[in-house]
Amino acid sequence: MEPAEIEFLAENELIEIVPNFHHGPMHLLCGTFGPFEPAVQMQVPLWLALALRTKQRCRITPPDWLSVESLAELKEREESEQLFTPVSSPHFREIASLLLQHAPEDVPHSERVRGLIKDIWDLRMSKLRLSFQLFLNSDAASARLTHLTRMEIYTMRAFLTKSLDQVFKLRHSDKTVPALAAEQVAASNARTRRAAAAAAAASAASSSRGGAAGSSGVSQ
Repeated sequence: MEPAEIEFLAENELIEIVPNFHHGPMHLLCGTFGPFEPAVQMQVPLWLALALRTKQRCRITPPDWLSVESLAELKEREESEQLFTPVSSPHFREIASLLLQHAPEDVPHSERVRGLIKDIWDLRMSKLRLSFQLFLNSDAASARLTHLTRMEIYTMRAFLTKSLDQVFKLRHSDKTVPALAAEQVAASNARTRRAAAAAAAASAASSSRGGAAGSSGVSQ
């Protein structure tokens, strides 16, 4: 799955808005939303919230996890635990990036939030690289990681597949070299045996010719 496809899925996540206009229900492929009433909070897909916000038709209410307090707590857990910690949304980075890009004024302490999101992402990427390194250095045939997001998997997918290809080639070569060496030794032994057999045959033939000549001299 490509980043654009992952972001598309993130834009279908529901988010709360406060409209400033009157409108009847909107019948969309993803569901029916509305009616829209001024100052009445409601949920809509993120892509619709961003479109309305761009036209100044609503105010977006950020999710609870997109606050300095919640993100600071998540960062602290990521720093203290070796394993990946569960995140509030599988699209936390994409949703945060879209809101900070298109509606930063609706996100309290947006710059601090932006920094915390980056710190959490860097911590999780560091854990992911370390996990892959430990797996590649081991003889394990499989590994299991939990609480990863789609974007994190995509980010490391190319690196992991290339690394696994290299590991497979190295392990295959380690098994092939001894096999080739054994074949070469066997071939050398066969050549030695053939040479010894040829020498013995030649010696026997020479002895036979000498014996025949001696017999001829005696009879004369």
